[in-house]
Amino acid sequence: MNAKKNNTCRIHFIKAMSGDSFLIELGDGHCILIDCGYKSTYESELKPILQRLYNEGCRLDLLIITHMDEDHIGGAIALIEDNGDSENPNVIAIDNIWFNGIFAVCRNYGFLCSHLVERLSEMDYSKNRYLYSKVLRLIGTGEGLISAKHAEAFEVLCRSYNYNLNNVSKNGLIMAGDKIKIGKWKISVLSPGKNEINCFAKWIDKKLISYLGRNYKLAKGDFVEFIEKLIIATEKDEAGICGRECISASKIDIKNWLGTSTLAKMNEVNRMSIVIEIECDETSMLFTGDSESEDWIKRAKPQYDVVKLSHHGSTKPNIKLLESIRIEKALISTNGKKNHPENDLLARIFINGIKDIYFNYEIRQKEQILRCQGEYAVTAHFEENKIEVKR
Repeated sequence: MNAKKNNTCRIHFIKAMSGDSFLIELGDGHCILIDCGYKSTYESELKPILQRLYNEGCRLDLLIITHMDEDHIGGAIALIEDNGDSENPNVIAIDNIWFNGIFAVCRNYGFLCSHLVERLSEMDYSKNRYLYSKVLRLIGTGEGLISAKHAEAFEVLCRSYNYNLNNVSKNGLIMAGDKIKIGKWKISVLSPGKNEINCFAKWIDKKLISYLGRNYKLAKGDFVEFIEKLIIATEKDEAGICGRECISASKIDIKNWLGTSTLAKMNEVNRMSIVIEIECDETSMLFTGDSESEDWIKRAKPQYDVVKLSHHGSTKPNIKLLESIRIEKALISTNGKKNHPENDLLARIFINGIKDIYFNYEIRQKEQILRCQGEYAVTAHFEENKIEVKR
């Protein structure tokens, strides 16, 4: 079948629970998928749309997994497993995949590779097992959101099924400055830059040294699992924890929400998020993953038609973005759990003069937002899962 031709770009704002997933129809059969939420997101929300688009003659020119958190990559693993070999896809054709995984990072840093061995000595093995059990006791039995094992599985699957993984890159990592053209659209990477990747690699090394000593040794087969558990044990992502809650009053002043955030910083995994700019003629869009905007703001344009705000509506990573960029439509991906979005961020959006704000779910602040939107000339959209953008 022939793909539909029109002058409208359509964003499918996928219900991904506490995660992210955006399917963008660029027109003329071209599509980009940014993150896939959890496995259940793919099965219940994404797969039916992808199959329909494929039957209409569309393809995924680009699949981007911004970073390794489970709420971004879990559904991508399910998609690749379900889709099978790239030459004979079961769900939809995928031309290119961008993802910065654990293996790709380690291959670029000798100070990490130098500690990896095929087989540990008996002494190192006993030491590592003891420390590993200690880490497990710290984190308990619950699963963490940061998933190095998922990152490993995704990289392996992409290679096994012959997908083009990071083919635009010179060193196997997607970095600021990388570009691709899709039809009339230009996709440019704003982040991570060299500094963010260096910091991530050093962060891993520092954590391993803190547990295993400066001359640590790890078996190659155990590396990814150890890293995952270590990160979960030592990095508690507090960015979604609010300070003061002020949402119960019948009539509120939105300005009272300012200053209520803890302004918790993004960890190094989130700051490795792939941030992309999508442009065609006068239309421009920005998708930020869970990044820290101060890392890439100098590379961004002064205005965008659509911006996906970072980290489910946390305040800290979006401050520089809101201060520096004019936004027509802002997207916040969250089901309202984990104290997302923060009141502080919502107040900044209203005061900033953004015309439209979209949520893929109803959130706990809905009633207060609806009361205030007239005063600030903001229109709030809840559960509008298809957003049309003229091009």
